[in-house]
Amino acid sequence: MATARRSKVAVEEDVPQRKQYDIPYFAHDQLDPVRFAADLGLPVGSPPSGNLNQRMVTSAKDWDEADSDGADMADETCDEEHPSDGDCKRKRNSVTPLEGRASKRNKGGDGRPAMSKRVTADLDSDDEIIVRMKNAKYQEKDIAKRLADEGRMFYNTKTIGSRWGRLRRVMQARQDELLDANLTDWHEGDDDVLKEAIKKADEVVEKAIQEAQDRKWRLVADNMKVMKVN
Repeated sequence: MATARRSKVAVEEDVPQRKQYDIPYFAHDQLDPVRFAADLGLPVGSPPSGNLNQRMVTSAKDWDEADSDGADMADETCDEEHPSDGDCKRKRNSVTPLEGRASKRNKGGDGRPAMSKRVTADLDSDDEIIVRMKNAKYQEKDIAKRLADEGRMFYNTKTIGSRWGRLRRVMQARQDELLDANLTDWHEGDDDVLKEAIKKADEVVEKAIQEAQDRKWRLVADNMKVMKVN
Protein backbone atom coordinates (compact mmCIF):
# COMPACT_ATOMS: atom_id res chain seq x y z
CA MET A 1 0.00 0.00 0.00
CA ALA A 2 2.84 2.29 0.83
CA THR A 3 4.46 1.43 -2.47
CA ALA A 4 1.29 2.30 -4.35
CA ARG A 5 1.10 5.67 -2.64
CA ARG A 6 4.31 7.11 -3.79
CA SER A 7 4.85 10.77 -3.49
CA LYS A 8 4.58 13.08 -6.43
CA VAL A 9 8.22 13.99 -6.13
CA ALA A 10 9.30 10.37 -6.46
CA VAL A 11 7.13 9.88 -9.51
CA GLU A 12 8.59 12.94 -11.17
CA GLU A 13 12.13 11.70 -10.42
CA ASP A 14 11.44 8.43 -12.25
CA VAL A 15 10.18 10.24 -15.37
CA PRO A 16 13.08 10.72 -17.80
CA GLN A 17 13.97 14.29 -18.50
CA ARG A 18 12.77 15.49 -21.90
CA LYS A 19 15.47 16.72 -24.16
CA GLN A 20 15.46 20.46 -24.76
CA TYR A 21 15.91 21.28 -28.42
CA ASP A 22 17.60 24.61 -29.13
CA ILE A 23 15.49 25.47 -32.16
CA PRO A 24 15.86 29.19 -32.90
CA TYR A 25 12.89 31.39 -32.13
CA PHE A 26 13.28 33.54 -35.23
CA ALA A 27 13.43 32.10 -38.73
CA HIS A 28 16.54 34.07 -39.68
CA ASP A 29 18.58 32.74 -36.72
CA GLN A 30 21.25 30.19 -37.56
CA LEU A 31 20.75 26.56 -36.53
CA ASP A 32 23.14 24.95 -34.12
CA PRO A 33 25.77 23.21 -36.31
CA VAL A 34 26.44 20.64 -33.54
CA ARG A 35 22.86 19.34 -33.68
CA PHE A 36 21.79 20.07 -37.28
CA ALA A 37 23.51 19.16 -40.50
CA ALA A 38 25.45 21.92 -42.21
CA ASP A 39 23.76 21.35 -45.62
CA LEU A 40 20.23 21.53 -44.22
CA GLY A 41 18.11 23.90 -46.28
CA LEU A 42 20.40 23.93 -49.29
CA PRO A 43 18.83 23.22 -52.72
CA VAL A 44 18.73 19.58 -53.68
CA GLY A 45 19.90 18.73 -57.16
CA SER A 46 20.51 21.11 -60.05
CA PRO A 47 18.20 22.81 -62.53
CA PRO A 48 17.11 20.61 -65.45
CA SER A 49 19.19 21.00 -68.54
CA GLY A 50 18.86 17.95 -70.71
CA ASN A 51 15.16 17.12 -70.16
CA LEU A 52 13.65 20.31 -71.57
CA ASN A 53 11.21 20.18 -74.46
CA GLN A 54 13.21 21.28 -77.48
CA ARG A 55 10.17 22.78 -79.21
CA MET A 56 9.40 24.99 -76.21
CA VAL A 57 13.03 26.15 -76.04
CA THR A 58 13.02 27.02 -79.75
CA SER A 59 9.71 28.88 -79.44
CA ALA A 60 10.96 30.96 -76.51
CA LYS A 61 14.17 31.78 -78.36
CA ASP A 62 12.26 32.85 -81.50
CA TRP A 63 9.94 34.99 -79.35
CA ASP A 64 12.89 36.85 -77.79
CA GLU A 65 14.55 37.39 -81.15
CA ALA A 66 11.29 38.69 -82.69
CA ASP A 67 10.74 41.17 -79.88
CA SER A 68 14.33 42.34 -80.22
CA ASP A 69 13.94 42.83 -83.97
CA GLY A 70 10.72 44.81 -83.46
CA ALA A 71 12.35 47.10 -80.91
CA ASP A 72 15.36 47.67 -83.18
CA MET A 73 13.04 48.53 -86.08
CA ALA A 74 11.18 51.06 -83.93
CA ASP A 75 14.48 52.63 -82.83
CA GLU A 76 15.68 52.97 -86.42
CA THR A 77 12.42 54.57 -87.54
CA CYS A 78 12.50 56.99 -84.65
CA ASP A 79 16.12 57.96 -85.32
CA GLU A 80 15.42 58.62 -89.00
CA GLU A 81 12.20 60.63 -88.60
CA HIS A 82 12.75 62.37 -85.26
CA PRO A 83 16.44 62.37 -84.39
CA SER A 84 16.03 64.76 -81.45
CA ASP A 85 12.33 64.43 -80.65
CA GLY A 86 11.02 63.35 -77.29
CA ASP A 87 8.31 61.23 -78.92
CA CYS A 88 10.76 58.41 -79.63
CA LYS A 89 10.04 56.76 -76.30
CA ARG A 90 6.34 56.69 -77.04
CA LYS A 91 6.91 55.26 -80.53
CA ARG A 92 9.04 52.44 -79.20
CA ASN A 93 6.16 51.27 -77.04
CA SER A 94 3.88 50.78 -80.06
CA VAL A 95 5.73 48.02 -81.93
CA THR A 96 4.43 47.12 -85.38
CA PRO A 97 2.79 43.65 -85.50
CA LEU A 98 5.19 41.01 -86.76
CA GLU A 99 4.68 39.06 -89.94
CA GLY A 100 2.65 35.95 -89.47
CA ARG A 101 0.63 37.39 -86.62
CA ALA A 102 -2.97 38.39 -87.27
CA SER A 103 -3.51 42.00 -86.31
CA LYS A 104 -6.56 42.93 -84.30
CA ARG A 105 -9.53 44.18 -86.29
CA ASN A 106 -12.51 46.12 -85.20
CA LYS A 107 -15.15 43.97 -83.65
CA GLY A 108 -17.90 45.51 -85.75
CA GLY A 109 -16.37 45.54 -89.22
CA ASP A 110 -14.29 47.88 -91.38
CA GLY A 111 -15.46 51.18 -89.88
CA ARG A 112 -13.23 53.57 -88.00
CA PRO A 113 -13.00 52.94 -84.23
CA ALA A 114 -15.62 54.82 -82.24
CA MET A 115 -14.42 57.82 -80.27
CA SER A 116 -16.00 60.49 -78.12
CA LYS A 117 -17.72 63.10 -80.29
CA ARG A 118 -19.73 66.08 -79.14
CA VAL A 119 -23.45 66.10 -79.90
CA THR A 120 -24.44 69.36 -81.62
CA ALA A 121 -27.18 70.57 -83.90
CA ASP A 122 -24.58 71.13 -86.64
CA LEU A 123 -24.59 67.56 -87.94
CA ASP A 124 -21.63 65.98 -89.64
CA SER A 125 -21.95 63.35 -92.35
CA ASP A 126 -22.13 60.44 -89.86
CA ASP A 127 -24.85 62.09 -87.77
CA GLU A 128 -26.79 63.01 -90.90
CA ILE A 129 -26.93 59.35 -91.88
CA ILE A 130 -28.11 58.39 -88.38
CA VAL A 131 -30.84 61.05 -88.38
CA ARG A 132 -32.01 60.30 -91.91
CA MET A 133 -32.17 56.54 -91.38
CA LYS A 134 -33.85 56.83 -87.97
CA ASN A 135 -36.51 59.10 -89.45
CA ALA A 136 -37.00 56.45 -92.15
CA LYS A 137 -37.62 53.83 -89.38
CA TYR A 138 -34.42 51.84 -89.94
CA GLN A 139 -33.12 49.67 -87.12
CA GLU A 140 -29.92 50.41 -85.24
CA LYS A 141 -28.13 47.35 -86.63
CA ASP A 142 -28.85 48.49 -90.21
CA ILE A 143 -27.47 51.94 -89.43
CA ALA A 144 -24.34 50.48 -87.87
CA LYS A 145 -23.79 48.24 -90.89
CA ARG A 146 -24.25 51.18 -93.26
CA LEU A 147 -21.69 53.29 -91.40
CA ALA A 148 -19.17 50.43 -91.23
CA ASP A 149 -19.57 49.53 -94.90
CA GLU A 150 -18.85 53.13 -95.93
CA GLY A 151 -15.76 53.27 -93.73
CA ARG A 152 -17.30 55.75 -91.33
CA MET A 153 -17.39 55.77 -87.55
CA PHE A 154 -18.39 52.37 -86.17
CA TYR A 155 -21.05 52.56 -83.46
CA ASN A 156 -22.57 49.84 -81.35
CA THR A 157 -26.32 49.37 -81.80
CA LYS A 158 -27.03 50.69 -78.28
CA THR A 159 -24.74 53.66 -78.89
CA ILE A 160 -26.65 54.60 -82.02
CA GLY A 161 -29.96 54.60 -80.12
CA SER A 162 -28.64 56.82 -77.34
CA ARG A 163 -26.89 59.16 -79.80
CA TRP A 164 -30.09 59.48 -81.83
CA GLY A 165 -31.97 60.54 -78.70
CA ARG A 166 -29.38 63.22 -77.88
CA LEU A 167 -29.31 64.47 -81.48
CA ARG A 168 -33.08 64.77 -81.54
CA ARG A 169 -33.09 66.83 -78.34
CA VAL A 170 -30.43 69.28 -79.53
CA MET A 171 -32.15 69.67 -82.92
CA GLN A 172 -35.47 70.40 -81.21
CA ALA A 173 -33.79 72.96 -78.97
CA ARG A 174 -32.18 74.63 -82.00
CA GLN A 175 -35.54 74.77 -83.79
CA ASP A 176 -37.21 76.34 -80.74
CA GLU A 177 -34.48 78.97 -80.56
CA LEU A 178 -34.93 79.83 -84.23
CA LEU A 179 -38.70 80.13 -83.82
CA ASP A 180 -38.36 82.37 -80.76
CA ALA A 181 -35.89 84.61 -82.57
CA ASN A 182 -38.09 84.74 -85.71
CA LEU A 183 -35.21 83.29 -87.73
CA THR A 184 -37.39 80.61 -89.31
CA ASP A 185 -40.92 80.55 -90.66
CA TRP A 186 -43.91 78.31 -90.14
CA HIS A 187 -43.94 76.36 -93.39
CA GLU A 188 -46.97 75.21 -95.31
CA GLY A 189 -48.33 71.93 -94.02
CA ASP A 190 -46.89 72.40 -90.53
CA ASP A 191 -50.40 72.96 -89.13
CA ASP A 192 -51.51 69.48 -90.17
CA VAL A 193 -48.31 67.98 -88.81
CA LEU A 194 -48.83 69.84 -85.55
CA LYS A 195 -52.39 68.51 -85.16
CA GLU A 196 -51.22 64.95 -85.81
CA ALA A 197 -48.35 65.35 -83.34
CA ILE A 198 -50.71 66.67 -80.66
CA LYS A 199 -53.06 63.74 -81.25
CA LYS A 200 -50.27 61.20 -80.84
CA ALA A 201 -48.96 62.96 -77.75
CA ASP A 202 -52.45 62.93 -76.20
CA GLU A 203 -52.72 59.20 -76.81
CA VAL A 204 -49.40 58.55 -75.07
CA VAL A 205 -50.29 60.81 -72.13
CA GLU A 206 -53.74 59.26 -71.71
CA LYS A 207 -52.24 55.77 -71.73
CA ALA A 208 -49.71 56.81 -69.08
CA ILE A 209 -52.47 58.35 -66.94
CA GLN A 210 -54.57 55.17 -67.17
CA GLU A 211 -51.58 53.02 -66.17
CA ALA A 212 -50.92 55.31 -63.22
CA GLN A 213 -54.55 55.06 -62.11
CA ASP A 214 -54.47 51.27 -62.32
CA ARG A 215 -51.27 51.18 -60.30
CA LYS A 216 -52.82 53.51 -57.74
CA TRP A 217 -55.73 51.15 -57.02
CA ARG A 218 -53.40 48.14 -56.88
CA LEU A 219 -51.38 49.97 -54.24
CA VAL A 220 -54.57 50.77 -52.35
CA ALA A 221 -55.57 47.09 -52.32
CA ASP A 222 -52.11 46.04 -51.12
CA ASN A 223 -52.13 48.64 -48.37
CA MET A 224 -55.55 47.48 -47.17
CA LYS A 225 -54.28 43.91 -46.86
CA VAL A 226 -51.36 45.07 -44.77
CA MET A 227 -53.29 47.55 -42.60
CA LYS A 228 -56.38 45.41 -42.06
CA VAL A 229 -56.67 44.14 -38.49
CA ASN A 230 -57.48 40.43 -38.23
